[in-house]
Amino acid sequence: MRTLLMMLLAVSLLACGSDAAQEGVETDSSQSAGAGQAAEADATASPVERAEAVPKDYKPAFPKIELKKWYLTEYVFDGRSVKVGKEDIPMITIANGKVSGYSGCNKFSADLSLQDDGTLDIGEVAATKMLCQGKMTQETRFLDLLKSANAYSVNKVFLEITGAQGQLSFRAEYKPQPDEAQ
Repeated sequence: MRTLLMMLLAVSLLACGSDAAQEGVETDSSQSAGAGQAAEADATASPVERAEAVPKDYKPAFPKIELKKWYLTEYVFDGRSVKVGKEDIPMITIANGKVSGYSGCNKFSADLSLQDDGTLDIGEVAATKMLCQGKMTQETRFLDLLKSANAYSVNKVFLEITGAQGQLSFRAEYKPQPDEAQ
């Protein structure tokens, strides 16, 4: 009995995953090791959070969208509208030709092209591969909607990204500027 329990424990530890599975980067196509490491570095922090990722003289082509943190408020997936809870809220930032952020469990990054006519193109999404119990359905839907996105609309507070599978609705984070805080 004791031997059986030890064997089950060993198998369960092995099944928890290898270092490659836990630390690797998910992409839609195979990449060389060097490219995968670069994608993982990009997926770990948003451009706004990493000051060196955005040059000091960077002038956003789309100032209503870029250099803001956009928090998901709700999404429409397969015709069903779903409100997002108050914990582990997916967030994106857009800057310097990239979209990156937090998908509810993992961090992600992808190349992004915005057009003046309201269309967009998102490249391959690189993401960390952590498993978070109870959060994976929303995260999978969020990333699927982001990958299929082809249009956007924005004002000062709200950003909507739409595609073939549905829609993502975001609200901008408001932080008072130092001169406004007094």
